[in-house]
Amino acid sequence: MSSQTILVTGAAGFVGSRLAKVLLARGDRVIGLDNLNDYYPLVHKQRHLVDLMPDPRFTFVQKDLCDAEGLLQIMREYRPQAVAHLAAMAAVRYSVKHPLIYGHVNVQGSMNLMDAARQVGGARLVLASTGSSYGSNTPVPFVETAPCDRPLAPYPASKRAMELMAHSFNHLYGIPVTILRFFNVYGPHGRPDMMPWQWTRMIQRGDTLNLVDGHRADANQLRNGDAKLANRWRAQLAHLFSGAFLRRAWHAQCFRLGHLRHRRRARHAGPGTDSRGLRAGRYQP
Repeated sequence: MSSQTILVTGAAGFVGSRLAKVLLARGDRVIGLDNLNDYYPLVHKQRHLVDLMPDPRFTFVQKDLCDAEGLLQIMREYRPQAVAHLAAMAAVRYSVKHPLIYGHVNVQGSMNLMDAARQVGGARLVLASTGSSYGSNTPVPFVETAPCDRPLAPYPASKRAMELMAHSFNHLYGIPVTILRFFNVYGPHGRPDMMPWQWTRMIQRGDTLNLVDGHRADANQLRNGDAKLANRWRAQLAHLFSGAFLRRAWHAQCFRLGHLRHRRRARHAGPGTDSRGLRAGRYQP
């Protein structure tokens, strides 16, 4: 397979940096875009970039999705064959307290990117969405054809709006678009605001793990735990994006990335040993 030039937005983040790493390893040129915001401590994003910068095929561009003209210039300069759009404002709970930025970044920012791709042409788009789009009225197990018309917070609502805009851009302009709905992705290089990181810190301190409605809450996890599993997860991630990059027939397709079965949070928090050799001795449902 010949190498490609691929624009990865959110390249300093968790999934974006790991995808960039795999794409570089297989010989692609990666243009990494990130605005380096301070939603969580920048030391984590800087560590990801340090891991990528030594590769001469990696180019980092600090740019905000909300800068429509800047995105257009990047698309014109580098002419990527594919775009992996992973940059976003994430987190359901944070969106409840700060709703406006989710419309600004996840909807308008994504539209800026799609419109830049429209104007330049030639790029296939893979957009990261969220399993929380299924909301309150979707039967389980989830399917991609569900209407997803009752999101419960600004974050999933903004991602669902992005999906609908992507469908519109595909219908009107013929841009190949694939949407991947991630559930809770975790593992090495993970975000510090997510449950596995927070619970690990609590276990280190010997704190009690307090579960909210623990007997009913589900933790649908795309796992990336130990080294063997982490390597398999990275390979699967690259395969998913590669398939979307190469298959022009996938016009406005959506894929759910999660398990068909539900897992209770208590199963993750119950007595056991984590990858650091620490035991979660007690939890409070």
